[in-house]
Amino acid sequence: MSIRRPDDMREERLSRVRRSAALLVALVALLPATATAQGEGPRAYWKAPANTHAVGTWMMLFNGNASGTNTALPIDGAALDTRVYLANYTAFFNFLGRRNQASATLPFGSLRGTTTGFNPIDIDVAAKGTADPTVFWALNLIGAPAQSLVEYAQWEQRTILDAQLFITAPLGSYDPERLLNMGTNRWTVRLGLPFVQSIGEFTPGRRTTLEIVPNVTLFSDNDQAQRGTSVLEQAPVFKLEGHLTRDITDKLWVSGDALWQAGGETTVDGEKQNNSQSSLGLGFTVGFGITDEVAFQGTWGNTLTNPEDGLNMNMLWLRLTYAWNPTAQALAKQQAAGEASAGL
Repeated sequence: MSIRRPDDMREERLSRVRRSAALLVALVALLPATATAQGEGPRAYWKAPANTHAVGTWMMLFNGNASGTNTALPIDGAALDTRVYLANYTAFFNFLGRRNQASATLPFGSLRGTTTGFNPIDIDVAAKGTADPTVFWALNLIGAPAQSLVEYAQWEQRTILDAQLFITAPLGSYDPERLLNMGTNRWTVRLGLPFVQSIGEFTPGRRTTLEIVPNVTLFSDNDQAQRGTSVLEQAPVFKLEGHLTRDITDKLWVSGDALWQAGGETTVDGEKQNNSQSSLGLGFTVGFGITDEVAFQGTWGNTLTNPEDGLNMNMLWLRLTYAWNPTAQALAKQQAAGEASAGL
């Protein structure tokens, strides 16, 4: 029987850590930031090791009957083009014995188009500025216990279930005299249970996942709606988001995306508007790891339902993410220094 020497065991642990560091982009390239016409996106709830950090930039282009910063509130007769830019920071950490992730997102951009609004004639509209910032927290319930980096290197993702919380604060640009704004002048809280199931082996180049994200969005009242003269209330919006993702190579992957949205009837000054939503959107995503730390992702999506049924929108969503793990980087440098010394 062979006996493994301590140096061999240490080398194996460091090798696993290096493999974990190389996988960071694949795990954090797609991070949930804010609600869009296609939901939060595929692979948003894959688990990176604790002490992993990521910064991302997004460009989102929307065309349809709602503002890209307020897709929960379609406007009858609107034809709007929205350009949104996002800056995001995300961290993974161990808490309560489970893997957690949290993020903060600041959006800004512009929109323009035409809408009948609350009048029977077309009105040209335009707005620009900051939109409402969002903070996010996901606490793992099943499948991702708290782990060290070495433990993570030996872990294989299988079944993941999280508890999800988004809070969007009414801090964006809002002028009650304008028909449309980048901000919403109301608080938004979204609660969900993201579920991810790996199918087959979880090896780079062969990974396949089925992802289902049910959630509900709750809204506070906007007491300065319709040019500041009315109070707007909105019933909860229920969403069911789904993704089937598959690796093409260890750097390239694709996803088929779907999003169903219902509810959200509005009330203006106590009078119900009879505008409950029921819409279905489909999309397609491509993700690519440019380097071990940098990844790119593009998503295209379009709703299939009539404008009278609620949201009617198409979108193009591009993002670039840089991820790092100081612990993995320090160990990689230590290993490189050891190899250099051994070569002398």
